[in-house]
Amino acid sequence: MEFPEVDVTYRPEHTREAYLPAAGPLTQKLWDEAAEFFDNIMATPFVHHMGNGSMDPDEYNYYLKQDNAYLNTYIRSLRALAEKAPTADIAEFWEHSAKVSEAEVDSHNKELDDAQIAEKEDDPSPACLAYRNFLADSTMNQSYAVGCGAMLPCFWSYPEVAFRLKPAKEAWEADHPGEKHPFSEWINMYTGEEFTTAAQQAIHVVEAALNEASLEEVAAATAGFMTAILYEVLFFDQARLHALEQQ
Repeated sequence: MEFPEVDVTYRPEHTREAYLPAAGPLTQKLWDEAAEFFDNIMATPFVHHMGNGSMDPDEYNYYLKQDNAYLNTYIRSLRALAEKAPTADIAEFWEHSAKVSEAEVDSHNKELDDAQIAEKEDDPSPACLAYRNFLADSTMNQSYAVGCGAMLPCFWSYPEVAFRLKPAKEAWEADHPGEKHPFSEWINMYTGEEFTTAAQQAIHVVEAALNEASLEEVAAATAGFMTAILYEVLFFDQARLHALEQQ
């Protein structure tokens, strides 16, 4: 995919090595096969503008409201996996992850409150709606392993993006003494211990689920992972497309 050229000041770190490592050969294969899509996420103007602090506030607020719209379905999908989980411990993990995601919504709402935005959720964009429908179907209507494959990209991609933005944030703050990077809350949340611990656990849970799955389920889960990471690319680019539509 091609995106408009952007200011390269405070460029995000570029590496294909995962900050949160795979838990075994099956999740390593998922990461390797999705590498090109992850490169596309990092190439979006949204990510670059977040790193250099120049994103238009309207675009960022639109993204937050779309993420709230997405997270409503994401939370229900996590709880659908909890109901299908093979053990009580794994069911508890998915349920805890739903609660972490509810805290994400609270964080988004705080940022929207700070920006004096009254509406906390927009009608879903085409990308958001398609992603929600895909995730709901994968977790509620397909096998447990297939649902796990579809769920993992959201867990894995956000901390990977945020860790690559962290050096840009730190460089920006070094150049602006006494100022807080405009998107430090987003970057800090997804590089924070609570979120990264949950993401690392998810990678291990999915590795275990794929190890127990049939070859057909592994193939379907891999296809679901690839579809979901493509939706992540579209999700990170939706604010730019929405802004173009408003011109």
